[in-house]
Amino acid sequence: MKLIVGLGNPGKKYAYTRHNVGFLCLDKLVSRRIVSPHISKKLQAIYYVVHIPPGGSVKAILAKPQIFMNESGKVVRKLVSSFKSDLDDFILVHDDIDLKLGTYKIQKGRGSAGHKGVQSVIENLESKEFTRVRIGVGKPVLGIDPERYVLQKFKAEERENLEKVVAEVIKDIEKILTE
Repeated sequence: MKLIVGLGNPGKKYAYTRHNVGFLCLDKLVSRRIVSPHISKKLQAIYYVVHIPPGGSVKAILAKPQIFMNESGKVVRKLVSSFKSDLDDFILVHDDIDLKLGTYKIQKGRGSAGHKGVQSVIENLESKEFTRVRIGVGKPVLGIDPERYVLQKFKAEERENLEKVVAEVIKDIEKILTE
């Protein structure tokens, strides 16, 4: 089963923060379809069963862990196990302060580069051999703590850039899953 997990923190307090770009991307993917969420206490996740592209033949699970980012690997392990996903069919979508806002990279088999949520996933899966979509949120200004920076909401002028990159990411994710 194809599995796409977006990283973020649960709760309205964190909506539209830099750290929740993974959730934003999945929300945009879901918004293109008429599907209902599955809320699983056992899996500690909200997930959707969708077809890629909309109405297409590839079935995928889109999931948002409902525990804090730095512990999300526990949920990812449960999702991979429950849906019997091979790591070749697993995509992790997350924020990255090492990339400029409006840019992204898709890579496989890379370390966490200090991202605690990604590190949690790598440790819990005991592997880094999965696809990552790193969405740039930009670096904090000198003197601002990176952990505080990623919990800040996007400024109005940054949202247009964000919308464009998320649209591009969605096209690439759909391409990866259908090829």
